[in-house]
Amino acid sequence: NVPVQVSGLSGVTAIAEGEFHFVALRSDGTVWTWGYNSYGQLGNGTTTAGTLPTMVSGLSSGVVAISAGFYHTCALTTSGSALCWGRNGSGQLGNGTASSSSTPRAVSAPGGIVQIAASLGVSPSTVSRALRPETAHLVRPQRRKQIMDLAEKQHFSPNAGARMLRKGMNATLT
Repeated sequence: NVPVQVSGLSGVTAIAEGEFHFVALRSDGTVWTWGYNSYGQLGNGTTTAGTLPTMVSGLSSGVVAISAGFYHTCALTTSGSALCWGRNGSGQLGNGTASSSSTPRAVSAPGGIVQIAASLGVSPSTVSRALRPETAHLVRPQRRKQIMDLAEKQHFSPNAGARMLRKGMNATLT
């Protein structure tokens, strides 16, 4: 097992791994994906797997962070907004629906997000999270206990759930 250069990618500043897909952030703020794609987690408008990196639809610049979940992917922009795409059966995309998307969709959360994280650890239905600084409560609190109980049963740390933190927050899922 010898590492090899990913064909067609240069200037990569970050990389993330989902269950069977990969995401790369280039220094120009573009996001590139490849791998399994049955839920649209590659963000290229299709559900066809890709063996070579392709740029995510609509993210031609301005992305500062990426994260990959089981079958979904998220990106954070310079403006402090988050976008997610892929499987959404349990609200992973944070857009108020349960419909999967093969292109990026805005996360319905207060602005000023400075960190994103999507989880592989708890289950494929782990939901991306946003915290409100004025209350430090989860935007979807009804799912919090269920996810934390599942994490405990499977011996994952309480912080294994996905989260998004607003500027100035030091809160975590505990």
